Amino acid sequence: QNIGAGKHDRVGSGLKAGLMLSSGIAIAVSVLLLIWGDVFVGLFVDSALNPVVIETGTQYLRVVGVCYIIMGAMNSVNGALRGAGDVNRTFVNTLCNFGTRVILAYGLASVIGPSVIWYSIPAGWLVALIMGTVRYRGGKWKQIKVVN
Repeated sequence: QNIGAGKHDRVGSGLKAGLMLSSGIAIAVSVLLLIWGDVFVGLFVDSALNPVVIETGTQYLRVVGVCYIIMGAMNSVNGALRGAGDVNRTFVNTLCNFGTRVILAYGLASVIGPSVIWYSIPAGWLVALIMGTVRYRGGKWKQIKVVN
C-alpha cells in the first residue's frame, strides 16, 4: 500500500516495526531453546532410548536457536523487498542462502564434523540478510513497477 501510494518512507518504518517484532520473538524463542532445548527434542524422541539423539538435537537447537534473530531480520528485509515487487532479488538471496549452507556443510563436514551443518544454517541466513540489506539500502527496489 505504501509503495502504491508513493510513500517510501513509510516502508522503512514498517520494516523497522517488523524487525523489532521479529527480534522480540526470536529472543524469546532463543531463551526457551537455550534453557529447555532438551525438553523440546524429548517431545519427539524417547530420551531413555535415544540419549545421543537428544544431545545432538539439543546442540542443534541451541546453535540455530541463538541465531533466530538473524533469520527474523533476513525474512523482514526480504519481505519488504518482495512486497516492493523485487522478487528476482529475493529469489537470488534465497539461492545464496541455500548455496552457502550446502557449500559450508559439504566443504567443512570432513574437517569440523556433522555439527558444521547447524552452523551453516545461520551462515546462510547472514549471507541473505547482508544481500537483502545492501539491496534495500541501495534503493533500487523503489524503481520497480509492481503494476503496469
